[in-house]
Amino acid sequence: MIVDAAMSLIDEQGLSATNARDIANAAGVSLGTLTYHFESVDDILVQVLTALVDRFERRRAIRLADYTDPLESLCVSLTCYLDPEIYPRGMWRMWLDCWARAARSPMLRGWQLERYEESYEEVEAIIADGIAQGCFPQVDARECAREFLALLDGLAEQMLIDSDMSGEQAIGILDRAVRRRLEAVSP
Repeated sequence: MIVDAAMSLIDEQGLSATNARDIANAAGVSLGTLTYHFESVDDILVQVLTALVDRFERRRAIRLADYTDPLESLCVSLTCYLDPEIYPRGMWRMWLDCWARAARSPMLRGWQLERYEESYEEVEAIIADGIAQGCFPQVDARECAREFLALLDGLAEQMLIDSDMSGEQAIGILDRAVRRRLEAVSP
């Protein structure tokens, strides 16, 4: 109940304009109840983002179930983040808020670094599998994972602030970059 109320408030007005009292009021609980369950607004943000990431992962898993080719799996896995039907823009707004606060919050920084490590490992595993199958050239899988996720983050930010950058354009840019980097060179 508290997480759902916080999710709506943060999406509507942004993290910087949301405080514990607002969240408690929106959830219909006392401030004492809120602070009993959560140490801070940052703690609530982590719970909100965790719930959103869980929803996203379920939707993405359904989309990925149809792909076995490493290149297609990787492209779909990454571009799902730019598809508003799977990863709503509100999630990206919250991530941007989280990134800004993580620069000064050790708790948020640690949580976010854990999420990045999970993402790096996932992308790295797909790339390593593609290399083992002979589908990808010999590349540094961790370096590629960092490259692709940095491009993904930048495109998502551009989608949020630039009305000329559509989700389809961002997906196309990321898809083409992954393919250029990993398509095997013909012998």
